[in-house]
Amino acid sequence: MLPRSLAPLLLLLLLLGCQSGPLPPPQTTPGPEPVILRVGVADTAVSYPALAANPDYHLQLVSANNDTLFADLAAGNLDALLVHTIPENETLWFNPVAVDGLVLVVHPDNPVTNLTRGEVQAVFNGRISNWSTLGGPDLPITLVTRERGSGARTIFTQRIMAEQRVSINAVLAAGDTAVQEQVAATPGAI
Repeated sequence: MLPRSLAPLLLLLLLLGCQSGPLPPPQTTPGPEPVILRVGVADTAVSYPALAANPDYHLQLVSANNDTLFADLAAGNLDALLVHTIPENETLWFNPVAVDGLVLVVHPDNPVTNLTRGEVQAVFNGRISNWSTLGGPDLPITLVTRERGSGARTIFTQRIMAEQRVSINAVLAAGDTAVQEQVAATPGAI
């Protein structure tokens, strides 16, 4: 005779021995493949996390300046664009979805924080070349601007410079991050 304390253990072992093998994983029916949209975006829009939040759509964000994005769209490499400006004589359909701001930045140590449009024009076309003229330190002004083809540069040229030329002495930066890094690393930069 078995001791009473071993009876439940023996019963459990017998039940486990009668069990069939492990169950296979449940069969799942594959859902539809996500739609992949290739969207060209001005590099300032890439940081918006809401652009990639929907699991039913996979967005491939291609960052470049406007000229490159329009060329890629025409070649069939992109499905849509998010850009700052609409080029003249463009036959594509456009729909404004947001208003974007344009901000000028100076080196963090520069005390000059408020410029008029006329002063900005004079700085960027080279008529003013030292911060002391604007109430700042006796320091040469280093111009940093976006490359040709950039939507931000187009807006700056049209709305701020009023079609005046930006000085040929300006340092060109490919992307807003590059502009910020160049200005932060260069005393006297704007």
